[in-house]
Amino acid sequence: MTTTILLPLHRSRPWLDSLLDQVRALSGHVALVVSDATEHDDTLAVLRRELGDDPALEWRARRPLAPGWRAHANDLLAGVSTPYVMWLSHDDRIGPDWVAQAEALLDERSELVAVCGPIRALRDEHDSPDHLVEVPSFVELADPRERVGAALRSLLVDRPADLGVLYRSVVRTAAMPPLPPGVEGDEFSDVLWGLSLLEAGPVGRTEAVYEKRWHSASAHAQWPAWSARSTSIRQRLIDALPSADRQIVVDAWTFDVSVWNAAIETARAEERAAAVTALEALRAEFEGSRSWRLTAPLRRLRPR
Repeated sequence: MTTTILLPLHRSRPWLDSLLDQVRALSGHVALVVSDATEHDDTLAVLRRELGDDPALEWRARRPLAPGWRAHANDLLAGVSTPYVMWLSHDDRIGPDWVAQAEALLDERSELVAVCGPIRALRDEHDSPDHLVEVPSFVELADPRERVGAALRSLLVDRPADLGVLYRSVVRTAAMPPLPPGVEGDEFSDVLWGLSLLEAGPVGRTEAVYEKRWHSASAHAQWPAWSARSTSIRQRLIDALPSADRQIVVDAWTFDVSVWNAAIETARAEERAAAVTALEALRAEFEGSRSWRLTAPLRRLRPR
């Protein structure tokens, strides 16, 4: 096998049927590591009972890890021996084409560190939004300063999904960074990881689609809005980059300030224009009034 898919489970019973279908669909195409570090339910046991005779499957049961999804995901990186690797969320879905297209592009283009396609909402969830998250074009930029700078600008203008989409990438194992600490706890660790990935190199884009469930019980749904963490985010972005590259943060921050200032000036100009229009309307209304007509003879008198 060329690619290993790491499938961390946690309270995954609601997705059992989907997991069975997913593992069967990928069988024969990838090596799969299925893990439940807490075993709060019997999902791992049921999967193992149904699929345990598949030689491409590795099972990892309860073990002591730091709490949180980040520690679990990072733990699974140990022991991966295939050239390529990816994390797959227990409630999402991909087809063999997702892996096949990524492998082909990584084989063809040695400069790429990863490959990713767009994310589409799975429509079997009534509360899932109906939208498609595209992979932004800047991930393919060859110049690392331009690539990372564009990523930072996305984060500073409240577009974390531009980097969050990359968490679904098929990545060269040799270039795979671990998930960093989040902004607060594990919050947005996947977004900051996307920044680390872009520091390592450009990411290729494919047409294969990753299907994601957006639902109220997901980890992301429990996090605050990205903009609510703006102060912490800026510090984490500075901490995430080597000191030699911190000028990129400064440049992006300057861009952010200039965009904000331009927006303020535009708003002020619109307010001034609106005030002028309002005054002109008031004058026109007054000059058409009876009072204006009655006082016309007085305005023609000249002081002696």
